[in-house]
Amino acid sequence: MMLAWKTAACLAAGNTVVLKPAQVTPLTALKFAELTALAKFPKGVVNILPGSGSLVGQRLSDHPDVRKLGFTGSTEIGKQIMKSCAVSNVKKVSLELGGKSPLIIFNDCDLDKAVRMGMSSVFFNKGENCIAAGRLFIEESIHDTFVERVVSNKHT
Repeated sequence: MMLAWKTAACLAAGNTVVLKPAQVTPLTALKFAELTALAKFPKGVVNILPGSGSLVGQRLSDHPDVRKLGFTGSTEIGKQIMKSCAVSNVKKVSLELGGKSPLIIFNDCDLDKAVRMGMSSVFFNKGENCIAAGRLFIEESIHDTFVERVVSNKHT
């Protein structure tokens, strides 16, 4: 999903893409590059650079020909990237950093649906998703009932 989100708008705007996938999960990005070649994308439009962030990612941040850089990850690394982008050529930067998405559930909800959707939001893709609802905020008046339904799995 991240690959699609990051590349679709870039390509639709007529830009090229240089994508450095997470070091431990590069296969989806490499398959995407293979599919773009099969679809006859012009050479150089989609570029995948697997490797470590400290080497490959740093080089992208520092490179004067890179005009825009997007990064999803930790706040600590985001700060480094912002510095590098400023020093190299004051490139535009989009950072999605830290924390997990909160899910807020109020007492006027359909409780069964809220439990279903809440659990789906937390555990979708085994929770390995930057938009996984890592924090649930449940209105106090329904909190205990919500927790009981999650624990007992009594939601349809």
